[in-house]
Amino acid sequence: HLGTDLDVFDKAAVSDDYKLQLTPDEYLQSGPFAPLSNWLDTNLDKFGFYRPYQHDLGGVAPELWHISHIKQSQLLVNKLS
Repeated sequence: HLGTDLDVFDKAAVSDDYKLQLTPDEYLQSGPFAPLSNWLDTNLDKFGFYRPYQHDLGGVAPELWHISHIKQSQLLVNKLS
């Protein structure tokens, strides 16, 4: 949590009264954000981002909506080292 992370969702994919939950089900197969998730899979690295919590890391559940800027994250990690 270096201030380089964002949680993303596609507001146009749901109704105005949709209760956003940020759960894996929303981003997988038939979830409302599956198209966004697929687009992120294909394009994140083109824009300098990655998903730090794409897979279970043993303590942090997958967060498919959570993206981080690669270059800025690395700069801050290097400064903290």
